[in-house]
Amino acid sequence: MEDEEDTAQGPAVVYVGHIPHGFYEDQMREYFSQYGKVERVKLSRSKKTGRSKGYGFIEFESNSVASIAAQSMNGYLMFGQVLDVHVVEPEKVHPELFKGTSRVFRTVPWRVIDRKRRNKVRSDADLQRIQKKLTMKERKRREKLTSLGIDYHFPGYEAEAKKGEKETYK
Repeated sequence: MEDEEDTAQGPAVVYVGHIPHGFYEDQMREYFSQYGKVERVKLSRSKKTGRSKGYGFIEFESNSVASIAAQSMNGYLMFGQVLDVHVVEPEKVHPELFKGTSRVFRTVPWRVIDRKRRNKVRSDADLQRIQKKLTMKERKRREKLTSLGIDYHFPGYEAEAKKGEKETYK
């Protein structure tokens, strides 16, 4: 009779804060399964580095199991960190909280993407556009210097453009 009441209440979500480094989704699922059936686990991660942000959420099959787990684990010392664990009220649980938990987190290789973007072979039209932009900036800089009364001459991009030398990046 008591089991029917627990499942009637539905699943409950537990917040786990101050999670130590090295205690990830698989370890959380394995450790918290001693209290009851764990439905889903969500560990917040940095999009840039993929490292844990130090907090996560665990969904248990029943509300009573979640409250027992929260009571017993709140204030628990794990790897030098005191865990902060409490049951989240059902109204405060966002519907998309566990979105993407079924797939493995992969970091975006920003350095590789940026390296490819910067080192790509540029067309003649791109090189002309870049040259035009640089000469416009230089011309404005020269005008600003003369308006301030500074008489300063430097070769710059215009001199290179007049020579007709185009450098291609490979």
